[in-house]
Amino acid sequence: GTTWPGEAWPDRPRTFDNPGFVVRFAYARAASVRRQARELGFGPGRPDGLDEPAEVRLLGLLAELPGRTARAAGEGDAARYKRHLVRIADAYHDVYERCPALPRGDEAARPRHGARLTLAEAVRIALNNGLRTLGETPKERI
Repeated sequence: GTTWPGEAWPDRPRTFDNPGFVVRFAYARAASVRRQARELGFGPGRPDGLDEPAEVRLLGLLAELPGRTARAAGEGDAARYKRHLVRIADAYHDVYERCPALPRGDEAARPRHGARLTLAEAVRIALNNGLRTLGETPKERI
């Protein structure tokens, strides 16, 4: 596959002004959701019913990733690839805040939680692959 070692973003500052932080934090959030779901005793579910606007936007960005990766690789354009990873991460932060994958309080896990967990796992995998393509080993905790 295509790799762009040395194309990773700087680690600091750890603010939303740093695109690398945005991507790394989205990866860590998705990994955290997976860990917490396991602790609560539920796993991914069928990705049905993901129809909130933020979810639909994120699904679209994930679906575009293979084509955008191929185009960026064909042009040798790591910057284009990185911009798309940032768009995915931004969209995931929005989904994380608006459409929780984890039940709250005493709420029981519902199929929607499983579907959102599946979406979080797709983001985790995409950003893991993206960071590795840039020569970085993703960290599940920041």
